[in-house]
Amino acid sequence: MQPHAQLDEAMNQRRLELRLTWKQVAERARVSTESLSAIRRGRYRPAELTARGIEDALQWEWGKVYEILGESPQAAEDPPATEPDTEERSAATPALEAILAAIQQDLANLRGEVRQLREEVAADKDAEPDNGHNDLKTG
Repeated sequence: MQPHAQLDEAMNQRRLELRLTWKQVAERARVSTESLSAIRRGRYRPAELTARGIEDALQWEWGKVYEILGESPQAAEDPPATEPDTEERSAATPALEAILAAIQQDLANLRGEVRQLREEVAADKDAEPDNGHNDLKTG
């Protein structure tokens, strides 16, 4: 089996385990669905930042994409041998900003869910019977 076919199969299996659509995987990886499809079909080799986005989206360890492709990129935990140049920093900044925006959106969503749960708990408490300690007098 070709490496890109192995990657496609592994990605699909993991996507199904996580109950995600391809669109959701692409959004979480910060790539277009077209780019993700091209990577899966072997028409495009993912850059390291893109591979890491895919790995994050699929909750894989860093380096998994290249491992499946039979390549050995620099270990994800190893710092670069030299400082990244200005162009590399500029390329990473939008990705980091997108990650920050996603985290902020997740936080806002979680706050809304917590608020809703608090309201539901309060409503449930109001609806609970008084266990015989109510103000109604029986005949």
